Amino acid sequence: LHRLAVRGRVARRRAARTVAAIRAAVLRTRDRLLAGARRLVRWAVPLAILAVLGLGVGGAVAVTYGQFGAHPGRNATTWAIRPAAFEGTASCAVCHPDQATSWAAARHGGISCESCHGPLAGHPAANPSPELLAPERSAAPVAATGLLAGVDTSAPTALCLTCHEAIVGRPLGFPVIVPSSHFTGPSCVACHDPHAVTAPTPPIIRHPLIGLPECTVCHNPTGMRPLPPAHPTWSGSCLACHRPIGT
Repeated sequence: LHRLAVRGRVARRRAARTVAAIRAAVLRTRDRLLAGARRLVRWAVPLAILAVLGLGVGGAVAVTYGQFGAHPGRNATTWAIRPAAFEGTASCAVCHPDQATSWAAARHGGISCESCHGPLAGHPAANPSPELLAPERSAAPVAATGLLAGVDTSAPTALCLTCHEAIVGRPLGFPVIVPSSHFTGPSCVACHDPHAVTAPTPPIIRHPLIGLPECTVCHNPTGMRPLPPAHPTWSGSCLACHRPIGT
């Protein structure tokens, strides 16, 4: 019986040591897994950023490679064989020598014709009229009787304001206007010849307007004070351009 009791105690001690060893091994494994997880979390964000950047760069290269390529010689050849849309001011002067002469001597002399008139490609077969291109061009051009007879005077306002509207950043001395307070009558080209940049100032009205009829009652071709022959065609209010004295 004594031997059996001793053997039982030894067996229990061995089982306890085995359980303790297993428990220690489990705890060590858990600690290692937790440490690895913490390291993975620390590196996850930088790895994700690198992955996104890599995908972005790879996508940009894939999209632009077909257009720009990695071979400068072949790339230049690809662009060179594209049909030309702009041909330069010299081509315009061949058919429009008078306008080209005025333009060369004016302040617009450094601006290409095609900057305002659009690309020369297809002209004159596609667009033989002398209209200026602008977002507000009307379907039926209104012929002016003033500076630019035959030009669509309803068109160039937005085009002119692209450069000549008073906004922050324009160089000092650059000619600009505030559209709401400038003459609000016909289009810019009714007074300004874009080739010579001339602008006759509308005469001031030197008589009172109170109690008088419409301006065109007196200022008509057969009236007491006819309009001058070069006066632009305008169906709106005369006060859009002419201002009473003192205003």
